[in-house]
Amino acid sequence: MQWARNCGAGFVFAVDIVGEKLEIAKTVGADVCINSVKEDPVKAIMDYTEGHGVDCVIEMAGNKTTQDQALRIAKKMGTVVFCGISYTDLPLSKQSVDALMRKELKIIGSWNSSFAALPVHDWMTSLEFMSQGKIQCQPLISHRYPLEDAPEIFREVFERKRFFNKVLFLPEM
Repeated sequence: MQWARNCGAGFVFAVDIVGEKLEIAKTVGADVCINSVKEDPVKAIMDYTEGHGVDCVIEMAGNKTTQDQALRIAKKMGTVVFCGISYTDLPLSKQSVDALMRKELKIIGSWNSSFAALPVHDWMTSLEFMSQGKIQCQPLISHRYPLEDAPEIFREVFERKRFFNKVLFLPEM
C-alpha cells in the first residue's frame, strides 16, 4: 500500500484471505479492503469502479486464482504486474483471456528485488524511503521474540498455528 502511494496511486484496494493482513493494509494506506473468502473481489472492485476496473493491478500472491482475477480487475488499457512467485501452472479462464484481449492489457513480470543499480537500486531506495518516513515498517511487524525462541516460532509459522505477519528476532531481548 505504501509503495503504491509513493508511486502516485490515488486510490488503493487491498485483497487478501486473512483478516489480520487486511487490517494491516488499512493501517498502511489501503482505501478499501476486500476479504476474498467473504466476497468475490472481481465483482466488488468492478462494482466499486462502476464496471471500469483499475489502472494497475499488482498481484503478490503467486496464486493461479488471484493471477486470473487480476486480469479481470484491470481496466481497458490497464496494467497487470505479476510479483507473486507461482509454483503451479497458470491456466487462464475464458473470461481472463477475453479480458486480456479485449481490454488490450499490458502484463509485466517483476522479480521481488534486485541488487543492481539499474534502473533503480531497490534496496537503497527502500532504505531512503524508510529514513524519510515514506515507508513505515513498524505496522508490519506482528511479533518480536528473543533469538533463542526462533526454532519454536519457525515451527509455528510453518504449521500456521496462528497469525504471523513479520517476525523480528532480537538477540538482546
